[in-house]
Amino acid sequence: ESSDGSYGYGSVLSSVFAKSSAGEKIEIIDSAISNNKNVGNPRRYGVMDVAYINMDITNSTIDGNESSYMGGALRYSTGTLEITESTFDGNEAGTEGGAFVANKATVNLVGTGENGNVFSNNEAGANGGAINAQGNGTQVDLTGKNTFKNNAAGNNGGAIWLLGGTVSTLNVDGEAIFENNNANGAGGAIFSQTGAVVNFIGDATFTGNKANGVDNDIHNDGTVNVKQGAIVRLGGGITGSGTTNINGGVLELGGNNRIGILKVSDGGKIAFGEKGHLDVDEIDES
Repeated sequence: ESSDGSYGYGSVLSSVFAKSSAGEKIEIIDSAISNNKNVGNPRRYGVMDVAYINMDITNSTIDGNESSYMGGALRYSTGTLEITESTFDGNEAGTEGGAFVANKATVNLVGTGENGNVFSNNEAGANGGAINAQGNGTQVDLTGKNTFKNNAAGNNGGAIWLLGGTVSTLNVDGEAIFENNNANGAGGAIFSQTGAVVNFIGDATFTGNKANGVDNDIHNDGTVNVKQGAIVRLGGGITGSGTTNINGGVLELGGNNRIGILKVSDGGKIAFGEKGHLDVDEIDES
């Protein structure tokens, strides 16, 4: 708690710990990591910096941590990170990922109880107020209950930012709540670059999210899939030039929406909530 010292490996410095080699899994269980800072020159990654080793965070609170570069609390790379029934609150990154940055990694957010995982009041100077998913093949899976509220990004993706090109994937299952997140640029809750994929599988609700001062939930330049049985409720709407596939699920639209390419199949439905408005650049023959 409240560490501002720096130690680690090579030129990478962290104020809690740094690990960059294969070995036994790192487990953080029933713990609190609070009010640590990793700031200054050279550019500092999260107060925890972990690569090439799997990591579990369970029933823990990670709050009030700050880095001057990527990942306010954690930068995680090249392995599997699982977070279960934990809270990331009030963490801050100078650039990417207020709570954490995932690079070339698989991230499982598993909410097993009444509260699930909670990401709140995290802030990034650039992209991904809570989570920044970058690097070749990074995948973030939300299962059970996961809540993102009051996170903020100086640029894009108030809660989650997904790198395109080499394909980052977000799978939203179970119960996901995105509430009062804010981006100064685009994507009040989620920003998906060209080439990135968002799959909605369960029940997702978006309320009070804003981008550049305007109601907005998702900015999609990649692909959004609303799968069979999924219900996605957008209070602030979706924008972007990407493709939205409603493949058997229900997309409920509030606010102003602009979809680049719209495809509807297998009984998929669009429902309009209060003040819902939709512009579509191209409607697929389906």
